[in-house]
Amino acid sequence: MQLLRFVVRVPARGFSAETIWRSALLLAAAAAFIVIRSCGYDFRQPLVYVAYLLAYVVLPGLVAVRIFDARPLDVGRILALALPTGLALESLQFLSLAAIGAKAWHTWIPLGWLALLIRQARVGRLLQVRVSAHHAGVAGLLAAFVMIALALAAGQMFTESPLANGVPARGIFHDWVYLISRAAVIKNHWPLEDPSLAGTPLQYHYFMMVHAAAASWTTGLEISTVMLRLLYLPLSLALVAQVFLLGRAVSRSVWGGCVACFLFLATSELSFSTSYGDSHYLGLFSRWLFVSPTFFHGMIYAGALLVVLRDVLRRRELEWRYVSLLLLLGVGGTGAKGTVLPVVVTALVLLALWSARRAGRSSARMLVVAALLAVAFAVVYFPTMSAWRSGGARFNPFHIFEMTGFWRQWLPACEAGLRMFLPPAISGAVAEFLCGLVAFAGTSGIRLLALPYLAWGGTARGDRGLVHLLGAFLFACVGMGLLLELNSFGEIYVLLMMRLPMSVLAAGFLIEGARSLSAGSAVRLPFPAALPVVRVGMIGVIGVAFVMQASVWMARNAPGFADWLRSTPVVRADDGQGDLTEAMLWIRRNTERNAVLVANAWTPENTRSDHWGALDRTLLGVHFYYSALSERRLWFEGHHYVLNGPLLSRRAALASDFFYRAGRLERADVSAAPVYVLVDHALKDDAGLQLRPASRLFSNRRISVYPLAVEPGLRGAEISSLQQD
Repeated sequence: MQLLRFVVRVPARGFSAETIWRSALLLAAAAAFIVIRSCGYDFRQPLVYVAYLLAYVVLPGLVAVRIFDARPLDVGRILALALPTGLALESLQFLSLAAIGAKAWHTWIPLGWLALLIRQARVGRLLQVRVSAHHAGVAGLLAAFVMIALALAAGQMFTESPLANGVPARGIFHDWVYLISRAAVIKNHWPLEDPSLAGTPLQYHYFMMVHAAAASWTTGLEISTVMLRLLYLPLSLALVAQVFLLGRAVSRSVWGGCVACFLFLATSELSFSTSYGDSHYLGLFSRWLFVSPTFFHGMIYAGALLVVLRDVLRRRELEWRYVSLLLLLGVGGTGAKGTVLPVVVTALVLLALWSARRAGRSSARMLVVAALLAVAFAVVYFPTMSAWRSGGARFNPFHIFEMTGFWRQWLPACEAGLRMFLPPAISGAVAEFLCGLVAFAGTSGIRLLALPYLAWGGTARGDRGLVHLLGAFLFACVGMGLLLELNSFGEIYVLLMMRLPMSVLAAGFLIEGARSLSAGSAVRLPFPAALPVVRVGMIGVIGVAFVMQASVWMARNAPGFADWLRSTPVVRADDGQGDLTEAMLWIRRNTERNAVLVANAWTPENTRSDHWGALDRTLLGVHFYYSALSERRLWFEGHHYVLNGPLLSRRAALASDFFYRAGRLERADVSAAPVYVLVDHALKDDAGLQLRPASRLFSNRRISVYPLAVEPGLRGAEISSLQQD
């Protein structure tokens, strides 16, 4: 603690600055404890991952942002901008090297970035780090917010996905295994293919999986450890830094940044619902960060784009440096989550239209930036995501509220009541509008203060351009989220992004209100004596909403975190998962990287409704576990997310004949790559009785592995020719 003498320069009221710094260090240690405990106290894993982040993500991100920003970076901008920029660069680097068959060079990439960093250090100052007693309280709060974000991860993901030696110890949420499966094929295969339907292109916003694949390829860490544990440290750091920077800029106060972080992370909806499974409104943000980790990845690009756009709009000219940085973040944001860039582009168009109406002239710069980001979106979207489901959207107002308990409970009653006064054609629309208003207000709660701040406050003292940008982003999120219907309620990823601008703007309102009260500013009222009553009333309403939303957040998240604390840090796989993992790791270590597996799990015999219990009792071997754990492609595996249904059906029929009716399965029908047959005995379906025990390569209580022999006289080139025909 002697080092604290260098950052304690002035005495502080109440607690000394040294005490506050110690508290900040303890909170940072608590955040580190969450990560380390979640890795079973294996210190090597987080240390290796942090070293990888510094060399392969932070270093290139720092160099790139320094080139594009042309000014020394402080810690906040390093976390807010260098992390997402570095993640985008890492993904592009790894994919480019994979495309030319030079992934081995990924290990040496940091040397090039280090040379550029040294050159920049000679030209000008790289960092601007100022630490003093004045920063102690802010540092402590930011450390607390990072700890809160990681505590959310522990309660919402870590406790639901126990890992044994880096891989799932039991059946977990199949979407998480799906992401691991995709990362596995990115790690080992080019061109990228859907691992659950070998030979078909991989269509997904998969940049988060590229990061996991690259980290696993370079360090030897398990992909599941990276994606289900370690990834949330950089994501949490970046998101907290972005919200803090935006809140500080809007309110012109570091405490505004801290309030914004609290409203963003630790306040749920305005209700008494204590469970995300029965959400009364749409207070699902904290849950959806982990239900769909790609949403978390996309959020850090939304925040980074807003930080950079603030700088762009403050300058008189659109410089090439900022154009380059915006394009890079736009590409990274699209690859992270396909819903991010359309909202940002729409926000810029709305801002340009509003500026044109207010100033009487068009804002060409905003439209140019919107066009550039649209190009960045198209460059990534069409090759990688255009075939993902339909990619379409249709006009269906308030469709998203069908997910809420309030809508299901009150809409029919409201509509029935209005029919007493209005025609049926009108009563339905009015009922939806009124219930939608209540649902939106209940979802937002105290964050609704963003709306009066946009209308009346903050523009004189705060950052006027940023306030307008955040307002446009808010209206784009709300408008697109409430009026459109995407696949599988995908509009929720659009609507939930509104929490970012609303938290920042509401923080601006609260800071401005605190300034007004402390300054004793007069408010003109018909009855001046009523001023104290009005003030007390407003503070009371805001306080009640604040306490209720924070308590609901605590009620929803504390049980999961407590379960995580009670759980055993070092776990063992259960019997079924242990046997499955053993077999899949054997395949990973003893078969070719481009091998294809044919399994009996997804044959028509095992997907009949009367046999579903045997197949889906534990979720093991069903939802992408084969491809995720073995890091190999499956001829077909599962039906979720499959884009080519007829192809899957044809393959399932061929496999059914092979496994249960002694039919032949020719290598020409499967792949030119090595093919292995995987029989899962847990299904007890008597599959593969015709397979010769003498040809068996591996067997345990659950899995047997056989090679699919090449037909005599048929060579690889002929197989490839037959496949093309």
